[in-house]
Amino acid sequence: MNQARTAFRAPSFTKKAGLFTMLRKPGAVLRLLTDERAPTFPRIVAVLAVLYVLLPIDAIPDIIPILGWLDDLGVVGLAFGYVLTQAAKFENSRLEQLSSCSQLHASTT
Repeated sequence: MNQARTAFRAPSFTKKAGLFTMLRKPGAVLRLLTDERAPTFPRIVAVLAVLYVLLPIDAIPDIIPILGWLDDLGVVGLAFGYVLTQAAKFENSRLEQLSSCSQLHASTT
């Protein structure tokens, strides 16, 4: 019985995912955008940012050479930062749930 407890070790998730960690883990961002348990608002923000860049209606028209592109860049940058932050929060909560479930499983066996 004691050997069974030592054979299964819960993974340690002590390091929290931050904003820059999400750049190295695109799977976490994809998980945020596709998982039904994830919050809906980050998905809406991502879709709206893509639509803002693709659609011809802008706050500053793209005909104006530099300013027209800078507003697109600003919207995409803000949306990208927000989505990465939310992906880090979602990934941290998901890993905490996995850790607590595996610790619960380890204590019951």
